[in-house]
Amino acid sequence: MQKLMSSNRETSHNYQKLSEFINNHWKANHILSKNKNLFDSIYLNKNNSFNILTQYEKENIISFLGYIPHSFYDKSLVTNDICYIALWFKHKKINGSFAIKSLIELMQENWSMIASIGINDNVKKIYQKLNFKVISMEHYFEKVDISLSLKNKFFLEIRKSNFDIPSDNINYKSNKFIYNKYIVNKFYNYHVIKFDEDLKNSIFVLRKISTPGKSIMRMIDFIGDIESINIQKNNLLKFSKLHNCDHFDFFIAGENELKMKYIKTDERNFLPIYTEPVINKYSKINVAFKKFKENKNIYFFKGDGDQDRPNKI
Repeated sequence: MQKLMSSNRETSHNYQKLSEFINNHWKANHILSKNKNLFDSIYLNKNNSFNILTQYEKENIISFLGYIPHSFYDKSLVTNDICYIALWFKHKKINGSFAIKSLIELMQENWSMIASIGINDNVKKIYQKLNFKVISMEHYFEKVDISLSLKNKFFLEIRKSNFDIPSDNINYKSNKFIYNKYIVNKFYNYHVIKFDEDLKNSIFVLRKISTPGKSIMRMIDFIGDIESINIQKNNLLKFSKLHNCDHFDFFIAGENELKMKYIKTDERNFLPIYTEPVINKYSKINVAFKKFKENKNIYFFKGDGDQDRPNKI
């Protein structure tokens, strides 16, 4: 049996080797093996280290674990940091215990919670053995069938970094987090908005997605009272109409039962989850998470971790 060793923390000078490992042992021509700018935007810290743990056999990488802490976007969040796994795999011919060792090492750091979104059934079993809770995201949508009048302003689009965060911050994100992850994003055009009549001051992060025959305004992230998503339904549909979208949708998961006033997708009535390329079939997004500190209920959205990164540029 091969000896398990401590994981290596990768630095930026090793991108080529990491790129080749992704291409050879995860997926050929994967976007992260070809586009260093995208790779850096997900993993590269200001000290030129990557948020990547690897295992080596001699000079060869045999496992890869990438992760994205909330503090990656705002250092002030480090005291209650949430860590998302972002790409975890191993050499095709190597025992999976090496990759698991890296995850166990990551779990020993000072996190409030570790989570992984978009896991398959094989990885799901590993997380469950490590006492992670596994749930599925619910996918809600609504057809945009609403008249639109622009006589009155109904929303504010945020383009700065010092806006107010709602007092009911359900997922421990900050204005700087939202600014660095979405507003200055180099790859997608996000709309970070709040509605004028929203007394709870909730923040919505939206992105227009065009697919053959459909144009979707997708809610990617959210901060505020969860009920605001229901209360602001009419305004969300109006905003979607303003941008010539025929559907509005979002993904959400939480520990408590959700009562959303939207249509829930099923095998007969759904919108595509993945659009680069479009995969036009019904499926679910699984979430594995483990809390290390007692905190209030946390909700997961499509933007968490690397779930809304480009697959093609």
